[in-house]
Amino acid sequence: MTTQVPHGDPGTGGRETAVLNRYECAKLLRDHHVGRIGFLNDGWPAILPVNYALDGDDIVIRTDAGTKYAAMRHGAEVAFEVDAFDSLYRSGWSVLVYGTASEVVDEAEVARVAALGLRAWHHGAKPFWIRIAPVLVTGRRLPKAWQYPEPTDA
Repeated sequence: MTTQVPHGDPGTGGRETAVLNRYECAKLLRDHHVGRIGFLNDGWPAILPVNYALDGDDIVIRTDAGTKYAAMRHGAEVAFEVDAFDSLYRSGWSVLVYGTASEVVDEAEVARVAALGLRAWHHGAKPFWIRIAPVLVTGRRLPKAWQYPEPTDA
């Protein structure tokens, strides 16, 4: 595990893409319940869909004793993304969270996060809880557009 903090999102400075502030990112995270988690698995990047709940600013997921659990239970550095897009209007948004994942093991804490109402979509036991503590949260929104920009002559 490294101790570096991911670089901030400087934005594009252009008119097309808007950089979302922390409040906007938090609202989008709270309003949605499915995202993707990225982590290293045997040295290779893995990205898997998960449903989640928020506990304050922390992201909480449930899992079984498989790949996610093995990779994340002891303080792994992870990326978590939630997004939406509209193909017709070529628009959308994305929130990216860099954080540290760890297993929730304290019985009182497990009972508390279980009360958040997170239910696994996949059948089968999901007895383990993973908490992702954010280190950096970034977001972008691409506004609706009807046509592609005209090419410029260089």
